[in-house]
Amino acid sequence: MKSSLILTLVLAIQVLAGTALADTVLFIGDSLSYSTFGENFLTYLSRTGNTAHVYSVCGSSPYTWLNPSGYSTPCGYRYKSSSGARISTVHGHSPSLAQLLQQHQADTLIVQTGNNMYGSVQASGRNDNARNLIRRMKTIIFQNSNVKNCIWISPVYTTAYSFEKQIQLANLMEEELSPQCRVFKSAEITRAKFYGNGGSAPEHPSDRVYRGWSEIIFQSNMIP
Repeated sequence: MKSSLILTLVLAIQVLAGTALADTVLFIGDSLSYSTFGENFLTYLSRTGNTAHVYSVCGSSPYTWLNPSGYSTPCGYRYKSSSGARISTVHGHSPSLAQLLQQHQADTLIVQTGNNMYGSVQASGRNDNARNLIRRMKTIIFQNSNVKNCIWISPVYTTAYSFEKQIQLANLMEEELSPQCRVFKSAEITRAKFYGNGGSAPEHPSDRVYRGWSEIIFQSNMIP
């Protein structure tokens, strides 16, 4: 009887601890998160006990998420959650970051962005435009929200842009966001892992690369 009571108490404590540790996670991304990569994050976050909300907006950048009225994407907007909620539309009007933070009251924010920022990044120079967009987004994140964990994921390696520019963007993100946000600098890691530091790498890679990229991030222990 006594051992049974102790076991019941232990199980109750474990349930309460799991409830206390579970986060509400908001994930926002561009077209790189539109299919396999975003799906992997939803699966992983749900499996680890978090309440997850995954938004993927084709053609998006920090400018998109900063727009107070949201963004009317010409090529697609998807939302999926751990509760099973779904939105998928070709010409949907996606919400702004401020609206999503208010709506979901997220503890953890994961931002996958940068694929549509290379036009505002120079391999040398001050990069004021890209820097300003990142700073403004960071202000929105921490000004009026519950966010305690912030993770930024720079784009997967591609031969569509110079490797120098990809490294420049990842370093710029880290300069502006640390230490409040941790930055996963994807290009160098995925180039070595999937392309042997060479070979053709499309801007939107294969499912194999998407899956491998997400697994590397999960194994980095950045994600709660």
